[in-house]
Amino acid sequence: MNLNAEIQRILFALAEENGLRSETADDTLLLFSSGQYSEPPVAVIHLDQPQHEVIFAFLHEIGHFAPRIKNPRPLRMPWFINRSYENERLGEAVYKTRRALRQILNKEWQADAWALCVYSQIRCPDDLKAFLKQHPKKRLLFIGTLAAHAITPIRKFIRELFYLFGMLRGTRRQSRGKNDNP
Repeated sequence: MNLNAEIQRILFALAEENGLRSETADDTLLLFSSGQYSEPPVAVIHLDQPQHEVIFAFLHEIGHFAPRIKNPRPLRMPWFINRSYENERLGEAVYKTRRALRQILNKEWQADAWALCVYSQIRCPDDLKAFLKQHPKKRLLFIGTLAAHAITPIRKFIRELFYLFGMLRGTRRQSRGKNDNP
């Protein structure tokens, strides 16, 4: 199966933006980490699978080279998981939770999340629906990435709102102080 030419162009442009070279050969997509084609490819994706699978696999492999995933920040844990407890049983449970989260939220998971974020932006909703229908576990990840994208602007807005109200309250207090002391 061959990829839609427009989708292939978009995918190749994404690969180039992330420092990868791509080409097609013998019903495969090849990704190279540099301009040197004498080096072995980073990823080989066979085109004999459905288009939605090829798109996800290609995006996932690009996701490994996305700047944020290639040089990730340390995984931030909530305060109640990232502290020690005097109670031995509670401490053990928190330790196991922290370890499990670090194992689950690894680079493969991050590349999947990146791929799903980009998948929703490359203008092929039917392929995305088909992919999510075939991979029910990825649906939850997709919903989570959409929620994170929606929550981030809301959090920034609320933070700015509190900052604005804090400034207004601060100026009122200062003006009251000036009036109280003649």
